Amino acid sequence: MRRSFARTPALLVPLALCGCLVGPDFEPPAPPAPDAWRGPLGPELSADAPDDASLARWWDALGDPLLGELERRAFAGSRDLAIAEARLREARARRSGARAGLFPNSSASASAGRAHAERAIPETRESYDVALDASWEIDLFGGLRRGVEAASADLAASEANLRAVQIAIAAEMAQAYADLRALQRRIALAEENVRAQSETLDLTRWRSEAGLTTSLDVAQAR
Repeated sequence: MRRSFARTPALLVPLALCGCLVGPDFEPPAPPAPDAWRGPLGPELSADAPDDASLARWWDALGDPLLGELERRAFAGSRDLAIAEARLREARARRSGARAGLFPNSSASASAGRAHAERAIPETRESYDVALDASWEIDLFGGLRRGVEAASADLAASEANLRAVQIAIAAEMAQAYADLRALQRRIALAEENVRAQSETLDLTRWRSEAGLTTSLDVAQAR
């Protein structure tokens, strides 16, 4: 009994160290920010944030099927988006691996055998053996927990990067589509102007032939 009491303090040391972590907990900084970033909204506008589903497909609100199809093609054919998605899957796998270190690892094995004894009455015996092993690394100084926190931070960064890539692709496609529509509209207006000027030239020529205007008016109209 005296020997067991002598070992008790040594056994309590690892348990006491379990509460020690490597460094203090990370606290994100809180930069000062103004109360509002914009002025008051008009009565026809709303400050309610849309849900994630509507935000992810905001171009559908424009009611242009061609724009929606172009956006889908842009997402499907983007290498940057494929790389961002692959990095997100990698970050998720790393966090899962880091979290697995906090829990015991177990393994099991089973075996079976048969023995035949030569006796006056032959006898066969069957035997089964099942073994279960478990191991657990005690996180004495919080290294495993800090690893999980780092993996979680990497995962959050990968998710933010994926959203940034998606926003960039959608914005660039929408901008290119808007520029295309604007150019088409300018071409249509120019064609309408050409038709109007042609009608004016024909009218001026007829008036000149009738003696109502001079050749100078025709030249100016041309």
